[in-house]
Amino acid sequence: RSIWANDPAYGTAPEWVSDTVRHRIAPFMRRHGLSGETTVDFGAGDGRYLVEMQKRGLCRMGIGIDYHKPNPMPRGLLWFAQDMGEPVPYKGKANFVISCDALEHVCGITLNETIKNMRAAAPHGWARVSLVDDTYGKARGLPLPLHETLMTAHEWLILFTHWSIKPLEYRVYLEESGRQRALEIGW
Repeated sequence: RSIWANDPAYGTAPEWVSDTVRHRIAPFMRRHGLSGETTVDFGAGDGRYLVEMQKRGLCRMGIGIDYHKPNPMPRGLLWFAQDMGEPVPYKGKANFVISCDALEHVCGITLNETIKNMRAAAPHGWARVSLVDDTYGKARGLPLPLHETLMTAHEWLILFTHWSIKPLEYRVYLEESGRQRALEIGW
């Protein structure tokens, strides 16, 4: 919870956020004719993905879900400072869900509840999950790993489909060694 508050360098670099929205999320939405008018970001961090989606006209209303609440709060976002596994108190229905590099930070019942919440929040979405061990925490001597769930892409796909998230497409990124690095899934 305190990493966002204590380390301004934490989180995905702005140029990577822009690249992900421009070259992965937006094309996925176009290919499948999806609207992100109201988009919920599970594990929103400081809201940078939602802000980028708004900037590019992909969503009008962004809803962030994260323990951390940004200060200052980005304009145009609704925020729920809570665990991703808790029910989302937003009363409306969103069109789209995103979760970028967040799901690997939770485990067990919380992970299952988070994926159920994502499915309940909107009919479609896009997520990226890291499949490798945490390097940020290790480099700083944190006592516990930040990536609590390490699974293969296949195991993640089974988990998503178990909770009725049926992929329209997915992509597995590999390291030079051939080891799986990340999974991107759109539904």
